[in-house]
Amino acid sequence: MCGILVYLSENHKQKISTFSEALKLQENRGPDDSGIYYLDNNKLVEAKNEKSSNLVSSFIVGHNRLSIIDPSKKSKQPVLEDRKIFSYNGEFYNFKDYSIPKYKNSDTLTLFHNLKHHGIKFLDNVNGMWALFYGDLEKNDFFFARDRYGKKPLYYYKEKSFLIISSEIKSIFYILNTRRIICKSALAFYLIGKLSPYLSDGNTFYKNVKAVKPGHILNFNFSKNKISLYKTIGFSQKISKTQDYMKVRNQLFEELNDSVKLRLTSDATIGLQISGGVDSSLIAGFAAQNLQDREKLKFYTCHILDKNNKVNPDLYHSRMLAKELNFSLNEVSINPNDKNLFLKIHKKISKSCEIPINIQLSTVPTYLISQKMKNDGVKVAIDGVGGDEILGGYPKFDKLIIANLRSKKYLNAAKLFINKRSFENLNLNKTLFSILRLSKEFFKNSMSVFEVVCRDFLNLVVDKELKNNLILFSTKYFFRDGLDNQKDRQLFEIHKYNLPFYLGIADSVNMINSIENRSPFLDYRLFKYIFINENYKIKRGFNKYILRDCVPSNVPDSIKWRRQKFGMTNVFSNDNFFTKESLEMIMDSNFINSFIKDKDLLMKEFSSKSNIILQLLSLAVLDDHYDLYLN
Repeated sequence: MCGILVYLSENHKQKISTFSEALKLQENRGPDDSGIYYLDNNKLVEAKNEKSSNLVSSFIVGHNRLSIIDPSKKSKQPVLEDRKIFSYNGEFYNFKDYSIPKYKNSDTLTLFHNLKHHGIKFLDNVNGMWALFYGDLEKNDFFFARDRYGKKPLYYYKEKSFLIISSEIKSIFYILNTRRIICKSALAFYLIGKLSPYLSDGNTFYKNVKAVKPGHILNFNFSKNKISLYKTIGFSQKISKTQDYMKVRNQLFEELNDSVKLRLTSDATIGLQISGGVDSSLIAGFAAQNLQDREKLKFYTCHILDKNNKVNPDLYHSRMLAKELNFSLNEVSINPNDKNLFLKIHKKISKSCEIPINIQLSTVPTYLISQKMKNDGVKVAIDGVGGDEILGGYPKFDKLIIANLRSKKYLNAAKLFINKRSFENLNLNKTLFSILRLSKEFFKNSMSVFEVVCRDFLNLVVDKELKNNLILFSTKYFFRDGLDNQKDRQLFEIHKYNLPFYLGIADSVNMINSIENRSPFLDYRLFKYIFINENYKIKRGFNKYILRDCVPSNVPDSIKWRRQKFGMTNVFSNDNFFTKESLEMIMDSNFINSFIKDKDLLMKEFSSKSNIILQLLSLAVLDDHYDLYLN
């Protein structure tokens, strides 16, 4: 995990000192080392002293390094050789398949070597996560790219005379020295749901700051002063529809095991986040089997305290797993009634993410665990992100059933209803109740999430463009309830909604504490399992059935076949949202005042609707840090 910053221009020069300060703003991404190269008389020179900082250049490349693989100076970045320069953030997990003896211990140098000899198209072979910049000064050709899922962030800002590429938006604004104007479509998207640091269309929360789309390789040519799409990197592997269950299961088992094994490659200590659920427990089971040096792996979990100090089911199962695998468990506790903790963490995370966040979700546990990991000398965190999206965990049975009924796919609806239940323990009363509830859902007038929760809020919005975007997104992004198959719902969550949010937030939150997070479920080979027979995903009342069947034997069956997880969705009580300080922040926010016409009415109408207040509080906190503007 590292931080990248690049300044490119044909004739507009930037101060090295300004660039250096901008790079320091993302120092948390790479506290172990840093390097800057700049173009001087058609030659790339390293900025080593105070004298160089007073100079200007039209081409500057900077890098902050977090040493994970090969911590030696040999892998220092930016890498420069034969007038080719390379700056890289991420991990090349299968680098040993492509390394030469000279670079056998370095994924960075292995990747650079292959890009030099095979060109940027070599990225098709990389199993990993990356945001990178690669430049060829002889050809005057430059590339910047992100991995298939967009796990690593990469932003850019283009004007007629220059281009800035950065791992974090704050570095861009420091160089620009201008105010932060908000993208209205991104603001609308945030107000109705969860905002990723980037949207699927490449926009960000800030006007004119773009994000490289997942799997995209962009090319910038100096002479043409133009950015163009060079190519995309997809998920080319296919799975045969004719394969039977056991063949699919066995292949999935082997690829899951290998994915976890690859992500254990590290010269630094690894922390494994477990939650008592299936996804993290599966990873823990494979990790325990594959890691030779057990001292390099530590287990972590986070739990919410209740007023009686009772052990919730998630903590119980996390402790059980750690004991079964013979690892000590590092526990981080959250007091949901700690108002000071709520606002303190809210401010810290918002500043790092540079977008308004939903503090109720997994941001707080992720932050607290990463903080504990840092204190323990851990540099790498392995999480279970992606398991729900790839193997079908999020979409609810009832929504699928209703969608099939409305599409007049009655047989499919019946199959889903049967698969929803384990008829080994048939309860007639519960079954009848489910039928009645589904019938009620089917016949009622369905409204979008936004229409139900925020229809009155719309009347308070004075900006016409913002209001139109709110209406647009309310229908565009919540139409998923009409999707009648698991596959389409999964693809929606992966490309449009849940996964971009969780990836973007997880990266930013972990990087506050200089922790690299790895996600075995996001191995590109696993993407094909979205397209397997849907009966393999939903069966006998279990979601992710085939994934559960792949859980290694060292994980207890009580976890493997666990039906419900407590989760971390609602960390803090509503009282935390309605403190005097929180409400005053909303009322005092100039940014919120720019698009809300009556704040007194707002508080009167929505003080009991915590989701609206929370969304606005997050905006107010961000505005307090960065002075946001609508126009």
